[in-house]
Amino acid sequence: MSMLNNPSIADFLAASETDQSAFIDRALPAEKLYAEAGFTILGMYYEGARDRDSEWIEHPEYYDVVGILKNSGQIVSDRLSAIENGSPLTEPELQILRRDYAENDPEGWTALHLWEVALRDGNLFVVFHGQNQGQAGFALEYGRSFETKDEAVAWLESFDLHS
Repeated sequence: MSMLNNPSIADFLAASETDQSAFIDRALPAEKLYAEAGFTILGMYYEGARDRDSEWIEHPEYYDVVGILKNSGQIVSDRLSAIENGSPLTEPELQILRRDYAENDPEGWTALHLWEVALRDGNLFVVFHGQNQGQAGFALEYGRSFETKDEAVAWLESFDLHS
């Protein structure tokens, strides 16, 4: 059982992850999380696209790298020809490929949600990760807590967010 009962911000942050999670489960019951999820989203990120970099680099013809880059409208024809002739992909080109891959995989995105929780001496800002589970809907998982909304937003900016 959690040792936290009406904690201060300092007490909450000093508690174990288990106790923090138990307190958050009581403060933000699942019904509330799922009912409010659409209103609490701060952004979305797609983590798995970087895992494909080596495939695009090693087998560009198989993945139609030139076609994807051409369709983006961001790469000039001379550069597309160079890529067709074996020129290495640049980071901006890989970003285009990652974005295209992510946009074509709607279930691969993770949403980041922020709730405000009242504690004895102020409010805490709690981040949950939400992932699509196909026909089962989506799952929310407690991530981290922050003393200010600005701290939470700064942490969220460390992800490759897309909204």
